[in-house]
This record gives sequence, structure tokens and C-alpha cells, in this order.
Amino acid sequence: MLDMENERFIRISKALGDDTRLRIVQFLSNCCCGCGTGEDESELNACLCVSESPVPSTGASSRLSHPTAGEVCCQINGNPKISSTVSHHLHELEGAELITLQKQGKSVCCALNRGTLQDMASQLLQLANEDQSSCCQSSNRQKSACC
Repeated sequence: MLDMENERFIRISKALGDDTRLRIVQFLSNCCCGCGTGEDESELNACLCVSESPVPSTGASSRLSHPTAGEVCCQINGNPKISSTVSHHLHELEGAELITLQKQGKSVCCALNRGTLQDMASQLLQLANEDQSSCCQSSNRQKSACC
């Protein structure tokens, strides 16, 4: 039986195994906190990370700190309106804990969960660095029908 860490690893791997979802994660990893220093206004706007959204009570604009679902959709398929396909991919990534979706007014903001990616990277490194010497010794191998 798989333990919870293995189940989580599989869920994340499946989510990243889809080309569109991988491109969404790549876009989000380069956006906001991942793209530029945030000191230059044009740099932020170039990354599509800053959205203008009117504050209902004042009508003034407020800045959203992460790209909206519409901006992700625009980046992925060139359409500024959210499609059901991109929405599905965003929810799959959220289910795998790779991103968070947060409603801000009429917008849904998307943020990468870097901790999940770091956990996945740690698990992969652990697999790559495991000591195989005890496994490869013939005296430690168990006989099975296929060997």
C-alpha cells in the first residue's frame, strides 16, 4: 500500500505530466515573485503579474499581486477570457497543491505553491542519491520467480 507521501508524489507527477499544466506552472514560476525585482513598473506589467481591478466602494484601481486566471489563459492559449479547459487545468493543479486560487473581487488570482515543488525536488533528489550498494549485493537479493 502506498503511504501518503507516495500518493502525493504521484498526484503531483500526474498534474505535471500534462503539457498545458506544465506550461501554466512554468508561467507562474516566472511571474511576480519569480520575474524581475518588482522595482520597475514596466517589468511587472510585462510579466502580466499586475492587474488593475476597480475597488467597488471607490471605483479606484487596486493592484492584484498574482496573475488572474484570465491572464493565465491569455498566456496559454492567447484568449484573454478564461476557458473551461484552462479552468479545469487550474483546478487540477490546485488539487495537486501546486498552485493556489484566490478570489479577489471579480478576479481569481493564481499563485504558485513553491513549497510543493521544493518537496517534489527533494523527493527526486533522495531517489537519485539513495545508496544502492546493499540492493546490488547478491546475498541481499531475495529470490523470486522472475529472477
